[in-house]
Amino acid sequence: MKLLYVRLRTALMAFALGLSAVYMWNGLSISSNEVSVDLPTVKSADDALVVFPADEQDVYPFGYAAQKRKAIDDRDLSRYDIGEFSDVCNWGSEAEIGICVVKRHAAKRFIYDHLTNHRRGYIEVGLPCADCSPVFHVFI
Repeated sequence: MKLLYVRLRTALMAFALGLSAVYMWNGLSISSNEVSVDLPTVKSADDALVVFPADEQDVYPFGYAAQKRKAIDDRDLSRYDIGEFSDVCNWGSEAEIGICVVKRHAAKRFIYDHLTNHRRGYIEVGLPCADCSPVFHVFI
């Protein structure tokens, strides 16, 4: 029985040593992979704070503004009739939903009229999604 306890203690110490080795190895890996950043400096007698303005694309490169720029590409929007943005109508008060439904019907009418009359048109239509809120950019 004593031999069993000796082996059990040896196995537990080896396991603990292995865990601590992995923990230390991860710590060394993180500290050795630091990236040095050379920030711009200002030569001044005063303490100065330099602020670089960030565009929406810098903050969230896959956001709505970047998506719209990609969808429009090189098109000249002055040649298109622009429709009013139509969003998803599944939340809000009853009055807000009513206004949204009217906008949704107006967007459908805009698309239908431009298709039947062979006129250029551009409208953005929001689609329902649990966590992504996609927007279709419709060019007619």
